[in-house]
Amino acid sequence: MLISGLKAREIPSSPFSIKRALEQTAVFLDGVEVFAQGHGLIQVDRAFDHLVAYHNQQERDVRFHITVANSGPSMKGIYMRDMPTSKSKEFAISVEPFFLNCEERDAESKINFNIHLSLACNASWVQIPKHFDLMYMARGFSVKVDPTGLASGVHYTR
Repeated sequence: MLISGLKAREIPSSPFSIKRALEQTAVFLDGVEVFAQGHGLIQVDRAFDHLVAYHNQQERDVRFHITVANSGPSMKGIYMRDMPTSKSKEFAISVEPFFLNCEERDAESKINFNIHLSLACNASWVQIPKHFDLMYMARGFSVKVDPTGLASGVHYTR
């Protein structure tokens, strides 16, 4: 439905922009375990509005490969399952952008690629930089997690 609607309006998109729109506009369900619902319930109308509003953004045709060092085998997030919770730990995060049809892209678009990001986390036990500047190359930053004051059990934030 999203692709048909975008084509009808002659609005460009990419698989990356459609996936991001679905993830960013999904709604978390109350009473459902956070790990059981992924990004939440898909909202097709909100995803379509998001795609229309942001179709000219430079990251439309870009996917971001994100890895977390020192976090276990999945490297998709920070997991502290088998780590001591008596002290804080820093994790190295790497973000690398990749253009759709990278080989066909001109060098100038890669050179001029630059995104200024504001990073936010509402968990007091997580420290992150406030800003991150991303060019068309792998860049990194650190996340510090301090579990010392947390109760036993599962803790989650984004």
